[in-house]
Amino acid sequence: SCVVFSPENMTLVKRGPSLRRKFLDGAISQQRIRYAAALAKYNQIINQRNALLKDIYKHQELKDTLPIWDDSLAITGAIILKERMEYIKELKEYAKKYHDDISNGSEELSIEYISNCSADENDTLEELTEKLRASYEKSRNEDYHTGYTNIGPHRDDMDIRINGISAKTFGSQGQQRSAVLSLKLAQAQMLSIKNGEKPVILLDDVLSELDTKRQ
Repeated sequence: SCVVFSPENMTLVKRGPSLRRKFLDGAISQQRIRYAAALAKYNQIINQRNALLKDIYKHQELKDTLPIWDDSLAITGAIILKERMEYIKELKEYAKKYHDDISNGSEELSIEYISNCSADENDTLEELTEKLRASYEKSRNEDYHTGYTNIGPHRDDMDIRINGISAKTFGSQGQQRSAVLSLKLAQAQMLSIKNGEKPVILLDDVLSELDTKRQ
């Protein structure tokens, strides 16, 4: 297995939620085939639900079929939420340690999963399913108006902070690079534990924008 750090990975901190979700989805899929299958199924259902929402605009009688899709979406989405939150719970501990080493103990890295349906890491699959089902029902009118699904794991985010402050908004170039590097090293550590074999770690231009102590 392989973990890659390159300058392009800086977008993980600097840009929008979709790139952080992409990192999470890729990292978890490396470890758990079940997650990759659930994610593919979820995306398929989202596409079908969104297509239905666009048709409802012209054919109001189709509204009655939406709860069927919502039920499937809630069940599959709950698996994704559970896997993501369990992964981050472990990832943030390793990343925190790596960042502490890189910053010589001067900074504390924290990572939290941001759910738009009030999901909690202690929730069971059943509880997550019910929360998602209730969220889809609550946002149904907004979905009719926009023509797409506004709530769910496909809209969630990962909050990355350094000393309690947003790394995206207030972090320096060196801090942001340190945070991404810590995430990647934590990902590699978790793969090593999961597989019983250390992954290959590829580092491209890793020292750029890091001060002497960080290097």
